[in-house]
Amino acid sequence: FRLCFSHMTFEKVRGPSGLFKIKKWHCFNEGCEKNEDGELNRRVFSLDGRQRVFGRHGVKSILEVAPVEEKNIEMPSGAVPVLSLPEGHVALWYLLEQRGFSANDIKKLDFRWVENPRGAPPFNRLVCPLYAKGENGPFLKGWQARFLRDDGDDVARKELGEIKWYTAAGTRKGSLLYNHANVAQSIVVAVTEGPFDVAGGVGPEAGVALWGKAISKGQRSLLRQPWGGKDSVLVLALDGDAYALKAGLSDSEKKARQREIDDLLQFEAEARKSWSWVIRLIFRADQDPGKTPRAALWNEVYRKLRLMGAETRIPAVSCRVSVLDDRVREPDARFFQVQVPVAASPLNRERRNQ
Repeated sequence: FRLCFSHMTFEKVRGPSGLFKIKKWHCFNEGCEKNEDGELNRRVFSLDGRQRVFGRHGVKSILEVAPVEEKNIEMPSGAVPVLSLPEGHVALWYLLEQRGFSANDIKKLDFRWVENPRGAPPFNRLVCPLYAKGENGPFLKGWQARFLRDDGDDVARKELGEIKWYTAAGTRKGSLLYNHANVAQSIVVAVTEGPFDVAGGVGPEAGVALWGKAISKGQRSLLRQPWGGKDSVLVLALDGDAYALKAGLSDSEKKARQREIDDLLQFEAEARKSWSWVIRLIFRADQDPGKTPRAALWNEVYRKLRLMGAETRIPAVSCRVSVLDDRVREPDARFFQVQVPVAASPLNRERRNQ
């Protein structure tokens, strides 16, 4: 549900054989119109006949984009706080015992439980609300629901139409960061992929999530300047495979994934110009922040701060995230590796040359 044709116009142009039309269009989904030989363009052209000349210039002068209407988003009907459920409930077992999250973090993130939600696919039952910070306190801007069966199985089977995460209609993920309301103005911010990464090793005091591996322009804008002012620390805590191309991808999937990797690297380069300290955690390929003990994750941050000559920032970060500095000297091999494989690209080659 991501293809978004917002406007399409035609312009008559006089050529050697008389008048012909140039089709001018713009898709607001990651610049896909730039791929002039792609399947998308072939389908667009077929909508109005074969003989077409592609024009893609002066988009802003051609299009008058209407402002996006803010939708009033509510919690799913019947959603209740997870911590209000009776002892032994599958949601409590899954979050507290299986995932190892603390009750305090579940409360701060306001996780909800809903039985067979209406308006969402079945079994997407653990609701992670997205709050924004307003003048009168946090207010709801959307939510995602995590797949979970009655027996605690969280493996979604695509062949049965099951999906791992369901996003509420109207949630503008590209312009929002999960848990932003709790972390705004923090002297340390840790960027992760999803709500369970924030609830896990990173913690709600410093963790925000992108809702996936890709970073949008809106999210880059939010993170461009240090939230806590001078000497703020930015931690990139993405999954171990965030900078790698998986095997078995088609050519088009590889190109799309490579663009996401390049966007992350470009954002990191931008952040290093504005944030005082930027740290990228290098997880093992099969590891993610949500499965990493909080003490191990933040002690890896402290270790890297010492290597960067920023040991004086450790007490402030430690106070914010409530994790003591154990002064570890080497990465914990159970969770981290020394180097992460980064897919080759012109941007990566340039960075290595520098």
